[in-house]
Amino acid sequence: MGKSPESVAQDTTPFSLTMEVEEDIEQEIENFVRFKRRGEYLQAQELFQQSLSSHLALFPVIAEYADLLLEQGKFRTLSEFLDIQLQYMESMLEEQEVELLRIMRSLVGIYTIGALRPALEQARDTWNFLRRQRSKVPPGTLPSDVEVGSSYFPYY
Repeated sequence: MGKSPESVAQDTTPFSLTMEVEEDIEQEIENFVRFKRRGEYLQAQELFQQSLSSHLALFPVIAEYADLLLEQGKFRTLSEFLDIQLQYMESMLEEQEVELLRIMRSLVGIYTIGALRPALEQARDTWNFLRRQRSKVPPGTLPSDVEVGSSYFPYY
């Protein structure tokens, strides 16, 4: 015989289930980039706001969001974003990451206020940074398309 619904309810005991929810930031970044590359900016922006904006301590999140703003031509927003990131995150980022944000900021300066001279000065500083980095790496350990050679710019 089957049990009546009343007896089933009396036989059950409440229990609690505790689970840790783990965010897969790497997967979220991949999804964000996929939206961005397909030109689905609204979806990329929503994903950033929902999942990635709380992870701005991670350089890939900073770089990909900055790239989204650049692709959309949101130069003023990008300028403010880069200024904030450089102000608060510079000491926590790697040298090459800071250098990328600086060169992006100088590019934005060209678009927003026509600041060509500061952009050229930053390009020179970045070039010198890359040359210093090259001297730290033994020759032949980088792919040839990544290595920085002085033959491209004989003036330095």
